Amino acid sequence: EDIMKRLFNIFLLLLLLSTPIMAGDDVGEVIAVRGKVWILTSNNVREVLHRKQVIYVGEKIITSKFSYVKIFLNDDSVLTIGENSKFQITKFVLNNNSRISIFNLIKGKVKAVVSKFLRKGAENKVLVNTPTAVAGVRGTEFIVEASGNTTRVDVLDGEVEVRDLKGMGSVVLGRGFSTMVRYGAPPLPPKPLNLHQIRRLKREFFTAKRKKGSGGVKAEKMSLILGEKEFSKFKSMMKRRRVPLYLRRRGFNVKPKINSPLALGNNALVHIKVIFP
Repeated sequence: EDIMKRLFNIFLLLLLLSTPIMAGDDVGEVIAVRGKVWILTSNNVREVLHRKQVIYVGEKIITSKFSYVKIFLNDDSVLTIGENSKFQITKFVLNNNSRISIFNLIKGKVKAVVSKFLRKGAENKVLVNTPTAVAGVRGTEFIVEASGNTTRVDVLDGEVEVRDLKGMGSVVLGRGFSTMVRYGAPPLPPKPLNLHQIRRLKREFFTAKRKKGSGGVKAEKMSLILGEKEFSKFKSMMKRRRVPLYLRRRGFNVKPKINSPLALGNNALVHIKVIFP
């Protein structure tokens, strides 16, 4: 009987050693939700997605109109999934030897701010797959949009390599450049984004802005770092009820409200509450 117990314990130990550990399947946590957002679990159960909810590999995230969700990943990257989107994290490996992140944008739009991975000799792969293209990340901030048979990639910072699924060609996008990939064709040559397009891309994910007449006012926060002279000038302009010119140039039709810092050193972090009509 003792021999049988020992053999059984050895069998259990070997089984545990040979079974992959599943605790690493969580990829991050939801840090912001706006509108109607659902998650489709691996068991095909559809649930409402909430803030602070943990996301696991294989789950699908679905957003409705005027909605978005922001996810903080375990590698300190941030994903923002825009309205009318369907998105899935198909693989996420993070350890001392590698960082492998593979995302599947089935439809809609996703913005990614990817953290740097500086471990020497380690494998570093971050890919966003769509029905027509693959975006391989070399930089930090970019947006991918999948609509029908077309994929668009915009780079706000860093570099992204874009190729079509059939391997007909590839392009490398630098900061401030864009490309499109249509089904059965290679990516179009990189095209520079103008200032208006860049400003629109930076703000659209965080306003969930409704069309005029649809009701509701959306408030968002932005931060500016101002030096002492700039800060004094800014406060003076606000006292005279004048909207700062550089905010207008960013495309904001705003009514900013300032929270002054407790102490003003070499730089002051001025928080402005921006109301989008």
